[in-house]
Amino acid sequence: MFIFFLSGFFLLKVGVIYSQDTKPSSQVDTSRLDKAYEDYSQQFEEYQTAHSDYVVKKAQYLRFKTLTSKSDAYDATLLMLQKRDDVVVSYIRILKTKLDVVIGITSLRREALQIRLDDEIGWFLDHKNKLSSAGTLEDLVVDSNDAKVRFDSGGPLFYESMANMSFGRVVDFQERLTDLFSSIKDKVEDIKSEQREDYILSERKLQNIDRWILESDNRIQRGVEKQTKGETDMLTFISTEMSGALGDYNTTLTSLTEAQIYYKEAGAFLREVIREIKIAEE
Repeated sequence: MFIFFLSGFFLLKVGVIYSQDTKPSSQVDTSRLDKAYEDYSQQFEEYQTAHSDYVVKKAQYLRFKTLTSKSDAYDATLLMLQKRDDVVVSYIRILKTKLDVVIGITSLRREALQIRLDDEIGWFLDHKNKLSSAGTLEDLVVDSNDAKVRFDSGGPLFYESMANMSFGRVVDFQERLTDLFSSIKDKVEDIKSEQREDYILSERKLQNIDRWILESDNRIQRGVEKQTKGETDMLTFISTEMSGALGDYNTTLTSLTEAQIYYKEAGAFLREVIREIKIAEE
């Protein structure tokens, strides 16, 4: 009755670790992100300690039903719920900080997500502050259920934030790859038009180069299609409940992963172009 089911917490903790794959900009000081992770780890450990004590005190109260055991159960429950709110707040702050340092996200999208995350932080801070005003264990149960409902309703936003981090990474990859593709393609055209007697590409090499450029272009276009699908998939977070948010998040990641695979293949083909230009004729 008193236990707040924490599967969501553990799930989101894994989500944080997964999203570390999104690399921060080298121009941004990541010390705040490191601090946010440290705070989360500390809050989570404190919560686990408080929860363990709560479980013991709850069992004692249910067994003995004395005023002392009831008072102890109340104190343990109150502390556990306060620590649980701390965990939620510290987790959301990780998301906010992560959004600050990841690359490829537009300022408008970043700010919109952070404003919504701030609303969640404010709610849980207010909730923690009012917990001590609960007069009975029953009141704490009501407060606990309120927090669960709020956490569930905020779940899609948390997944949406993590999806945007992965999306930003793919966008940055695509932009850098497209620039590289254009540069190499232009360079090849220059080589074709300026071939000198001391440096002439054979017809075989030119055919190979053209083939690799075409293959790279095709992979980039395929990747853009998957990237666009991933961006469209993220729109489902707007109306999804917590129960379906994980599935939508995984769908988005699947599309973005497929896009990244195509981009990596395109990069491999561009390396073949460079190899053909550099390696002498046999």
